[in-house]
Amino acid sequence: MEKSHSDTYLFGRERIGKVLWKIAPPVMLAQLIQALYNIVDSFFVGRYSPDALTALTVIYPLQLIIIALAVGTGVGVNTYMARKFAMGQERDAEKAAGTGSVLAALSWAVFALLSLAVMRPYVRTSATTPLAVEYAVLYGNIVCAGSLGAFLEGCWTKVLQSRGDMLRPTAAQVAGALVNIALDPLLIFGWGPVPGLGVAGAAIATVVGQGTAAAITGVKGFCPPPRPREMVRYARRIYFYGYSSILMQSLYTVYIVALNVILAGFSDAAVTVLGLYYKLQSFFFIPLLGLQTCIVPVLSFNCARKSYSRCKNIMRDTFLISAAFMAAGIVCFVFFPRQLMSLFSPSPEVLRIGSAAFPIIGTGFLSAVFALTMPVFFQAVGDGKTSVLLAVARQLLCLVPIFWLFSLIGLNYTWLSFPISETVSGGIGLALYRRQTRRWDRLEEAAGAPAAPEAGVRIITVSREFGSGGRELGKRLADALGFDYYDKEIIAAVAKNRGLDQGYVERALDNHGWQKMPITFCHSFVSASPVRFYRTSLLLEQRRVIEDIARLGKDCVIVGRNADMILRAFRPFNLFVCADQEAKIQRCVSRAAPDEDVSEETLVQKMRAIDKGRIKTRELMMGSLWGDRSTYHLTVNTTGWSLKELTPAVAGYAQQFFDRRAEMRPEDPAPAV
Repeated sequence: MEKSHSDTYLFGRERIGKVLWKIAPPVMLAQLIQALYNIVDSFFVGRYSPDALTALTVIYPLQLIIIALAVGTGVGVNTYMARKFAMGQERDAEKAAGTGSVLAALSWAVFALLSLAVMRPYVRTSATTPLAVEYAVLYGNIVCAGSLGAFLEGCWTKVLQSRGDMLRPTAAQVAGALVNIALDPLLIFGWGPVPGLGVAGAAIATVVGQGTAAAITGVKGFCPPPRPREMVRYARRIYFYGYSSILMQSLYTVYIVALNVILAGFSDAAVTVLGLYYKLQSFFFIPLLGLQTCIVPVLSFNCARKSYSRCKNIMRDTFLISAAFMAAGIVCFVFFPRQLMSLFSPSPEVLRIGSAAFPIIGTGFLSAVFALTMPVFFQAVGDGKTSVLLAVARQLLCLVPIFWLFSLIGLNYTWLSFPISETVSGGIGLALYRRQTRRWDRLEEAAGAPAAPEAGVRIITVSREFGSGGRELGKRLADALGFDYYDKEIIAAVAKNRGLDQGYVERALDNHGWQKMPITFCHSFVSASPVRFYRTSLLLEQRRVIEDIARLGKDCVIVGRNADMILRAFRPFNLFVCADQEAKIQRCVSRAAPDEDVSEETLVQKMRAIDKGRIKTRELMMGSLWGDRSTYHLTVNTTGWSLKELTPAVAGYAQQFFDRRAEMRPEDPAPAV
């Protein structure tokens, strides 16, 4: 299914408030039903047995792992598909969706086998009474082994959302939750010919509800998987975008297990209080979590199109809406904690502990808006490392150590770790977000600033895969057309301007090998920053050199160095040169030094590493995708051709481009060939 024009307009051009108003309420409704399901589930189980309620709390982290793997994979599919839709590559997006279904099924199989193997040892870390242990093992075995529906629904929901379809996932989640809610009292307590199954009944109701949701989303969300060899490539990209979500959710599980272990040292009632908190806070966090789900495809779409101002507006509205709704959670947790907990447990010990814990935890809800939203933002814009960093800072580096330290003082002090960790991690997230927005401001300023090009100057930019012969073809084009030629000359100019050795600058600007480059004390002192930031300063100097070359007003050919994006205002002819892998290997072998390693494995690794470096540099400096064919006027595959034979044809296309450009007004877009 292709992304419709109306969805493209909605994500890319409609008012932010209208976008969120259209896509967020259905998701929030679904999450409301899910929260009600959790609450109703805990209500009936709590009425069945206090030990059974403890069992649900103990198994809750395992259910979070299911969510982590299912939704994390789905987020990777969602983000990758949104970016492909933004570039008009619908076929790739649908192949990614098919790959996601296979990954979901494989994840379920591995998780089910592992969880069954370690269930009892795991339960004994967080529960002490024998009955609570048996209930937890029984419940955990059923929900883990029967979680295939959860894995598939997590993927298919994200596939549908990437297409702008929020209604079917909402209907699926609502139907699954309602089935679960309806089956809970029937299977737990029994009715008529249906026997009461207790905790096992609650687990079966959960599995059936998940299967119902998967069946509904699978009608439109399932896509045939591509060939196995293709799936490997798509799987890598899916996990590139989704691994941060998986890690964040998994870390969520790790810290809950850690907190359960610490609280078990006080009493099972303390563990139950923590479980009730997580069930209830999910109800009050619905607007925040719903907006997080909705902004991922919208942010990914607009970031891929370099609509950075729109991305900032999305985040501003998300902060304001989330903060307004979180105020309700603060009121309930601070002023009505006993009333909330008495719905699930009549235990005086649980009520006593919770009455002290809930008001303290509630004071951190406003900080949680930023602590929870920032990782999602960086995940949506493709910066998974920062997303994981923020998640680790919040859940492991802050919460667990502080919780443990305060547990040495007393149980009531442990709850202070929640508002403290939310405030610290939220502040770090805002600082990193501000750094990202400043970078966007620089990119927009550079893209929007007039470059004052010389009228009629003809520039050919050559981007190329390593080993494709792009550099030689560029030189031949310059000679054939009588243009100036720039390649290593740009490095020499950068070195001269910065007063540095040319060899050092060349290594620093190398897209592949710069990480291994030693940096001297002198260079560290001059740059006043680590090598990564020093390299960025040299890249900016290189950009200025390229712009100065263009402003000379002389016709020229510039090889590589993102000149096609840097000189957009000059409307150059952008050429991309590629070749099949075998042809690139042969060309590298023919030009290798006598002592150079030219084995096929070495050359393939080198080609991949260099082209990967070009991708990263392009994203760092230009915020766009290197190798995206839609940004070039002509793509040439040199396989089976001699560069001498190709040169006249390419030169002819370039001349045709410049002739057509000369007939157009300055404000018209550059012509396509």
